[in-house]
Amino acid sequence: MAVSVGACESLTGTSERGEGAFGRVRKSVVCGLDRVRVARRLVVTFYLVNLLCALILAVPFWSILSRFAGQSSMGAEIATRIEMVFVLEFLYESRQAIGPMRLLILLVMLFHGLVALVLAGGAMAVLASGESYWPSVFWGKAAKFYGRFIRLALWSIVPLLVLALLPLAASGLQRLIYGSDPYQYITYWGMWIRVGLAAFALAFLGVCFDYARIDAVLSNERKMRRALWRGIRFTLRNLMVTMGLAFLLFLTGTIVFSLYRVFSGALDASSVITV
Repeated sequence: MAVSVGACESLTGTSERGEGAFGRVRKSVVCGLDRVRVARRLVVTFYLVNLLCALILAVPFWSILSRFAGQSSMGAEIATRIEMVFVLEFLYESRQAIGPMRLLILLVMLFHGLVALVLAGGAMAVLASGESYWPSVFWGKAAKFYGRFIRLALWSIVPLLVLALLPLAASGLQRLIYGSDPYQYITYWGMWIRVGLAAFALAFLGVCFDYARIDAVLSNERKMRRALWRGIRFTLRNLMVTMGLAFLLFLTGTIVFSLYRVFSGALDASSVITV
């Protein structure tokens, strides 16, 4: 969905400069939904990959959770609900058992990232064309752009290091204005400002990376530093629209998760329908 919306915005963004940001966001979302509907088999492909990675982590976590909550009916009922107090207690009390899983989590994240790069080239090519899913086109484009996207990810380390200076700059500004021992409320709000800057930097880089990949597919660019620069430039020129789309997707995920919490309390959270 994010790929399709981004592709639509990159295709329409330059031709509709006179239209407001809200109108462009709405048109991009409608266009993205329409292209996902046409190539809906892509959704199944991405879902199966995400499901596989989730199961690899969920099985050992469920074993640890079962030992922590117990095998009784009450323990099973508690373990199937999402209660933040219980989750925090579980993470704290089971930290020694969860500790060895850090390597597994890292490997799964690396595997998921590499597979996502493989699939992204094919998905962007299919969605940008507006045609239905064809396996030969999808996997051909996926193989064609895989190496380029790896180089693009490496080039993205450079702006990542630059954006990492934002929270450090905020800390330096706080120290310059309030000294080395500021009031407690200054320290508290300064911490949240640094967290907000770090979140914005990561979101901005992610949006730039997505549009750089879209540009590489649409223009068949071989030099990824050029694609990355054009992705950054496009994001900055259309900052309200591109970041607005990213925020809209984040808000949609938050709403879906909230609805899941509501319905999981009314239904059996471990049932297939609820999941």
